[in-house]
Amino acid sequence: MQCKEKARLVEEHDQATWAYSQTAKALSGKLNTSTLAEYERLRDAVIVARDKSKEADTALELERHQAKHGC
Repeated sequence: MQCKEKARLVEEHDQATWAYSQTAKALSGKLNTSTLAEYERLRDAVIVARDKSKEADTALELERHQAKHGC
């Protein structure tokens, strides 16, 4: 049986990483073809997604959880 907390940590990290990847991809696809306003909107979305990804960086939290619970 998988630990629910471990599964939650992994899922949270995966979702945040995917969102960051997608927004960065959208921004890179619009370089040189978007208006300044659109570029700035996408850039800001990438920054927000990056920050959320960093917050969800569960590597250390997951290691601590595994050490504590042995799962």
